[in-house]
This record gives sequence, C-alpha cells and structure tokens, in this order.
Amino acid sequence: MAPYHSEQHLFDSNFPGAAFITGAQDNVVPAWFGQKYAEEAKKVGDDVSCVVVDNASHFEVIAPGSVAWPQVEQAVLSMMKLKKGTSK
Repeated sequence: MAPYHSEQHLFDSNFPGAAFITGAQDNVVPAWFGQKYAEEAKKVGDDVSCVVVDNASHFEVIAPGSVAWPQVEQAVLSMMKLKKGTSK
C-alpha cells in the first residue's frame, strides 16, 4: 500500500469524519485496506473509523436486509450521532 502522505491529503483538518464499512470476507476490497487507511488518516488528525462486519463479503454491506445490515445501519447512525427510529 502506498504511503498516506502526499502534497495534497485526501482529508484535511476540516473534514467532518468518515467511516469505512467493510465485510470481513471481502475479497474485492480486503478489510485490511480500510483498517490501514483509517489508521494512517488518524495519524494526521482525521476523524475516521473502520467497521469490519463479520460474516459479510463485498456486497452484504450495501444490501438492506442482509445479515450485515444491522451492523452497517448502527455504524452509520452512530457516526451521525443518531439512534434507530429517530431523526435527532
């Protein structure tokens, strides 16, 4: 994996935050990719997290109704600081 540094960062100190949500069995974009990116982004002060969903591969994390969906939904709501069933 290429180093995180460059003349122009993908994230800056004003970035509101991001979460990588990936399946533990993802063979398209392996979980380590998001984990490593989040780790490097945190080193420069970005608010980034990585959620690895067990028993999920590449497409389960984008499919409502999949076994992974409750974890995906919780991760997104948590990042938005919301609770399920609310808008505040």
